[in-house]
Amino acid sequence: MEKSVLEPTNNPMKKHHYKENGFGDHGGYMTAKIHKLEEQFTVLQKDFQRSSLFEGISIFVNGRTTPTADELKRIMLENGGIYHHYQRSHTKYIIASNLPDVKIRSNITKNIIKPEWITDCLKANKILDSSYYLLHTNQNSMQRQITFKKVESKTEEKDNVSFNLDTLNQKLQSTSTDEKTGTAVDKNFLQEFLANSRLHHIATLGSGFKFYVTELRKKHDGEFPEREIIKKKFPKQNDLPKEDIIMHIDMDCFFVSVGLKKFPQLKGFPIAVTHSKGKKEQSSEDFMSYSEIASCSYEARAKGLKNGMFVGQALKLCPDLKTIPYEFEEYRKTAFNLYNTVAKYTLDIEAVSCDELYADLTSMIKYCNVDFMDFVTHIRQEIFEQTGCTCSVGIGTNRLQARMATKNAKPNNQYELISRNVLEYMNNIKISDLPGVGYSTSFTLDKLNLQYCSQIHNMPLQELQNHFGKKFGETLLQMSRGLDDKKLNFEQVRKSVSVDVNYGIRFNDYDEVKLFFRQVCEELSKRLDEIEKKGKCLTLKIMMRARNASSESIKFMGHGEAEKVSKSVQLQTSTSDSHVFFKSAVNLLLSLNIPANDLRGIGLQVSKLDEEKEEKNKGKLLEMFKKMSENPEAKTNVSRIKIEPIPVKSIKVSPQKRKTRTLKRVVSSSNVTSVADMFSAKKTLKKRKVIDPDVLSELPPEIVEEILREYDLEHEDIESFQNDSITSVLAVRSTENIQEVKESLNADNIFKAECWRSMIIAWIEETNEPSDEIRDTICSDLMQLIRVKDLELPFLIMRFLNRVIEDNDKDGWKKFYNYSCVKLQEEMRNNFKNRLNVPKKFELI
Repeated sequence: MEKSVLEPTNNPMKKHHYKENGFGDHGGYMTAKIHKLEEQFTVLQKDFQRSSLFEGISIFVNGRTTPTADELKRIMLENGGIYHHYQRSHTKYIIASNLPDVKIRSNITKNIIKPEWITDCLKANKILDSSYYLLHTNQNSMQRQITFKKVESKTEEKDNVSFNLDTLNQKLQSTSTDEKTGTAVDKNFLQEFLANSRLHHIATLGSGFKFYVTELRKKHDGEFPEREIIKKKFPKQNDLPKEDIIMHIDMDCFFVSVGLKKFPQLKGFPIAVTHSKGKKEQSSEDFMSYSEIASCSYEARAKGLKNGMFVGQALKLCPDLKTIPYEFEEYRKTAFNLYNTVAKYTLDIEAVSCDELYADLTSMIKYCNVDFMDFVTHIRQEIFEQTGCTCSVGIGTNRLQARMATKNAKPNNQYELISRNVLEYMNNIKISDLPGVGYSTSFTLDKLNLQYCSQIHNMPLQELQNHFGKKFGETLLQMSRGLDDKKLNFEQVRKSVSVDVNYGIRFNDYDEVKLFFRQVCEELSKRLDEIEKKGKCLTLKIMMRARNASSESIKFMGHGEAEKVSKSVQLQTSTSDSHVFFKSAVNLLLSLNIPANDLRGIGLQVSKLDEEKEEKNKGKLLEMFKKMSENPEAKTNVSRIKIEPIPVKSIKVSPQKRKTRTLKRVVSSSNVTSVADMFSAKKTLKKRKVIDPDVLSELPPEIVEEILREYDLEHEDIESFQNDSITSVLAVRSTENIQEVKESLNADNIFKAECWRSMIIAWIEETNEPSDEIRDTICSDLMQLIRVKDLELPFLIMRFLNRVIEDNDKDGWKKFYNYSCVKLQEEMRNNFKNRLNVPKKFELI
C-alpha cells in the first residue's frame, strides 16, 4: 500500500543542537521549532517529490482555505515547493481566502493570493501570473497608468459580410499574443512603446494642434471666403451682443465615435476603447484586467463605467461590454478635419486637445451680422459631415461660461449662456466641475460641506482664502459666479520638450541603462529638430521603486509603487545635440546613486527653449564696432581707449579662493592699444596677426566664430617658446579648418559636442573626483585632438580645466589635472617633439 505523504516515517531525525541561542534566549524555543519543522518537510520531500513545478516558491497558509492547508502542503511537497508552518520574512506568498481589515488598511496586501492560484498552476503545469489571483489590490479605478500593447499579429480584415455582434467582437479579439512584451532593454522598445502608448499619442496630438493653429495664423492672408456664404445663408441680426462671443467645442466620446466609423455594427451597445482584448467567455483573468479604458460610450456610462476605469472592474459592472482597439492614425485625421473646418471661419482659436477647442467668434459674428446660434448649428453640421462624428458646443461671454454651457449641451447639442442669467445657471453647478478643482480641493470642500456654487456665492473672500489660499480662493469665488478674466491664447509658445517612459523599465545593470538613455536622447533630439528649437536646461525625471514595494508591480511591467526624483543641469549653450544630452543625463543619474534594478520610470525634459536666432543676431558685435568707427568723436578719442585688467566671473568660487583674473593685452607686432584698433587694423594690414587665446576663451563660442568669419583669420605656424615650450600666443584656425578637425574626430569625442564645457562643469560640481570612465574619456579625447594636429583646443581645454578645478577646490580633481598635464606633454613630445605651455600643475598637500 502506498505510504501517505503525511504519515511519519521510520527515518530517524538527526538531532540539531542549538548552541547559539539554546532555549534560554528570547525566542529560542520558536526558532528551534521552526527549524525542526522545515527539516521534517525537507526529508519528506526527498521521498515524495514528483516534479519541480513550484521550485523556489514558498507559501504560508493563513486561515481556512479551499483546498485545505494540508492539501496545499501535499501539493507543494510533491511539486518541489516550500511550505512554511509559520510566516517568515522570506515567505514568497501568503495563501488566504479572507483578508482582515487591519491588513487592508496597512497596505500589507502585495503577496497575499488566493489558493486557486496553486491549483490552476497545477492544472496548467506552469507558473501563472500571480497578480490575477491577488486577494486584494490597493489600486483604484482612478489610477492612471500607460498600457503597453503586446507584440501581436495583425487583426483579420473586416469584410463586407454582416456579422452578428458576438462574432464581430470575437474577430476584434482574434490576435496572437505568443510573443512576449518587450522591456526597455530591447533595442526597439522605445519606438514600439511610443507607437502603442495612448497617453503619448494624446499628448503629442494635443501639443501638435496648439502649434498647428499658430502656423495657420502666421501663413494666413486675412481672407475668409466662407464667411460670405454665412452672410448669404442666414438673415441679418440687428441686435448683436455687446459682449465677447466665446465658443467651446467638445467632440462626443471622440475615441469611440472614430472607432465606430470602422465598426458601425456596434452602434447602440456599450463600448470601450482599450488595449485589452478580452475573450468571448470571460475568465477570472478578464475580470482582473488592469488595462485602462480610454473612452467609453454613453451606453456604457449609463451602466456605471467611466473613462480611466480598469477593464476588469468595468466587466463586473457591464458583462456585455464590447471593446474596440485604438485607431491613432484615424484620430489624427479626424482632428485635423475638425480644426480645418473651424479655421475656415476664424483663426482666433485656442487648441486644447485633439477633440476640444475654444474659438472667439466676436469679430466673425460682427462681420457676418448673423445670429451666433445659427452659425453654431451650421458649423456643428459641417463638422459632422467632415469628420463623421458628432460634437457638443457651448457659447458664453468668457471661456468658463462656454465650457459650463457645453456640459448642458452634451451629447450632440448646443447651449448658450449669453442671453441667460449666468448667476442663476451657476447655482446648480457642482464646485468639483469647475476647472482647476482637483482631489485636494474636493477633499477640503467635503470637509466644509460645500458642494454647489450657490453655497459660496456670498461667502466672504477672506474665509475662502483661508481654506484655499489667497490666489485660488479668489479664483474660486469668481468662477462660482461665472466670471473669468482669462483670455484665449491663440499663439501658444512651446516651453519644453520631453520624453517619458514609465512602463517596461527593468534593468540589470548600468550598461543596459545607458543603452536605453541613448534611445531617449535621440528621440528628444529628434523632437527638438522637428520644431526647430534648442534648449539650455536638461531635467532628468526618475521613478524609483519605493523602499517597501515589491520588486514586481501588480500591473505587469508597470511602475508600481514608486518615488519620484528629478534633477536638472544648465547647459553651456542652447542645443539639440543628443550626444550632449546623453553625457549630461548619465552624469545626473550617476549623481543620484540609484541601483539600476530599482528604476521604474525614466524621463528627460529640455526647457528654456530658444528659436534659431543666428540670422537675427548675426553681426551684432561687429555692428557695434562699425558704429564706433563711423562716429567721428569715437575716432578722435579711440587712442585713449586702453585695455585695462578686467575681473572675470569665476564658477562657484568660495570667498577664500576668490581671485581676480585679468585679460592680457592683445599681442601683435603693430602694438595695437585699443579695442577699436584690434578690429579695424586687421583688414588694413597685410601682415598676419595672432589673437590672445585668453581673450577668445572668455567670449561665447558664437561670438568667437563670428570674429573668425568676419576677419578671415589664417592658421599660424606653431612657434617655439623659450625653454622648449610652445608659445601660449597661439594662432587661431579659420572656421573651415576647425570644421575639418571636428570632422576628423571620432563620433563620440566629447570635445566635438557644442557644450563640452557644461559637461565638465557638471562632472566637477557633482563629484569629488572623476570616475575611471570620466578620466579615461577626457584624457583619450584630449590626446586625439593633439594627434589630429589641433593644438588650440587642447590649450583652451587645459586652461578651462585649471580654472574650474581651482574654483571648486577638490583634491581629487586637482590630482586628475596634474595627471592630464603629464599625459598631454607626453603626447606632445611624441607628435611635435615639443611642449605645450599650459597652466602649471596644482601643488597638493
